[in-house]
Amino acid sequence: MAQELEGSRTRRRYERVTGPFDGLLDGPVLVYDLNLGGCFVNTPHHLPGGTMSVLRVNLPAEGWIAVTAETLYSLQHGFAVRFVDLDDESSLRITRTVEALKDQRRF
Repeated sequence: MAQELEGSRTRRRYERVTGPFDGLLDGPVLVYDLNLGGCFVNTPHHLPGGTMSVLRVNLPAEGWIAVTAETLYSLQHGFAVRFVDLDDESSLRITRTVEALKDQRRF
């Protein structure tokens, strides 16, 4: 079992940081597991898979970004999204945030 979990972690495409980050999506939300590919949106509201929306995320030291997000699946406390057509500026700001927070975890 431990090997299976470790294997799934190493197959992840992008490095992620836990958060939480403040977000907006038809009201305030919390964003977790942020990475270049997407994130988890903690909210009592659910969106069906395939729903496209604009998610705003407040990145520490980078400020607010707006990304187009597609809902992948829902869980009890929110849903996972993937970022669609991420522009270069938002991509760079997410990358800098992940790198900065990843480095902080080492200390």
